[in-house]
Amino acid sequence: MATTHETTVRSTARTDRGWFVIGIDPIMVEGKEVRELQTKYEERAIEARSLRDQGRPVFIQVEHQTRQRESGGVWDNYYYAGIGNGSQAAPSQPQASSSGWDDPAPKQQRRSSGSRSQDSGPRRKAPEEEWQIALSVGAKLAVDTLPLMEVAKRDFGTQREICLAWANVIFTTPMPSGDNTPPPSYEQQPTGPTSTAPGAYDEPDGPSPDDIPY
Repeated sequence: MATTHETTVRSTARTDRGWFVIGIDPIMVEGKEVRELQTKYEERAIEARSLRDQGRPVFIQVEHQTRQRESGGVWDNYYYAGIGNGSQAAPSQPQASSSGWDDPAPKQQRRSSGSRSQDSGPRRKAPEEEWQIALSVGAKLAVDTLPLMEVAKRDFGTQREICLAWANVIFTTPMPSGDNTPPPSYEQQPTGPTSTAPGAYDEPDGPSPDDIPY
């Protein structure tokens, strides 16, 4: 069953699968915020496009449908059902708009009720979360070093300083570039005097055995 809501149509776009997406100012439908409607009927999309061109609040009808997911939960689908009647005078029937369609909005991962949304990639943790992780690792390292310390220094204050020191190192150390190139301070340098004497497998400097007369 469709419900009537007052909003402003902001965009109308045709998708590559033949449907139309209608962007609107936020409305609440059954306790959920909705910013986008769909329709497969071109005449309704043209009507919404005319409302977009008017650029003022109007009353529209929205139909909410759900679809069960095999993995659990439901999809929430919101459809544009046409111009609605509100407590105020509804706008007159718009004329067919001669303007074009808007560019489709970037696709977003759909969310379903009762199920956890899946992001397209790994989520970067907030700095607060990263600092808490660094503190956890620092606390473990501080405890691990406890047997190596003098008995007089096995107090909470010293362990706290060690924990914070490790956490600061973990939190502020940047990720390696990935080329496996060691820092300049770790590059191997030749040790000991450089010898110019031939090695065991070097070519001899003298004549070969074939040149020696017998």
